[in-house]
Amino acid sequence: MYQKVLQNGQNYLELNRQTWLMNFNPNLEFINASVLDIPDISISVYDFGVYAKFDNSYCTDGSFSIIKKDKENIRNFTLYKFDKTGKKLWSADKQYNGPVLYYGITHLPSGKPLLYANVDINNAQNAGDLYTVFNVAGKQEAEFKTKYEGFISNVISVGDDYVVNFQFGLGEGKFGLKKISSDGNELWRKTFGVKKSLSIACIPTLDKGFAMLGYTKEYNAAYIDALIIKTDKNGNTEVVPKVYTKIAP
Repeated sequence: MYQKVLQNGQNYLELNRQTWLMNFNPNLEFINASVLDIPDISISVYDFGVYAKFDNSYCTDGSFSIIKKDKENIRNFTLYKFDKTGKKLWSADKQYNGPVLYYGITHLPSGKPLLYANVDINNAQNAGDLYTVFNVAGKQEAEFKTKYEGFISNVISVGDDYVVNFQFGLGEGKFGLKKISSDGNELWRKTFGVKKSLSIACIPTLDKGFAMLGYTKEYNAAYIDALIIKTDKNGNTEVVPKVYTKIAP
């Protein structure tokens, strides 16, 4: 499940092979929703299995990446790059010095892939979040490490910096949004949620802010309801968090 922003300002949420198009006004009041069918697309020649993650950000040339974790060794990964037709351009291996629990991939404005991972989280001396940049030819170009605080939900590239959406710890609780520079220095951070919340995804918005999707058992939720929080470009909340028990028409 993931979200993106369309050019016309609508958000869409994909669940399996159905896409929900959802409209919200600036105060995050739900307006309407519709369902689109997604064709059954598969690349049978590539056997990625359940250990792979798709890059859910767009490159201007239509290319995309997939990161695959080795099912036998959770330290070893392979990054694949494809053009817009699905033809493989290159692959690159990445080995971490500890087991990886949560990981993902995005693209920088330059088109370079960025791989991020929570590494060796059960080792207090070695635990950390590792960010690795590959060049457009698949060679590792840069890497830096930050303190591990919880699993990373999303990383959004903003100019030369990164905005990271993460969950404190490994279960329900508070979650955070922080901005770090390309060498790992923290520029700002914000904390959201309460004891019974979980962050799922974060997307950039057309006004250069961010929208976080999660679930909550708080904020007067009926039980487990969708939680949406909108911030400005500095992570400040613009409106009161909204809880949606039912977002479909």
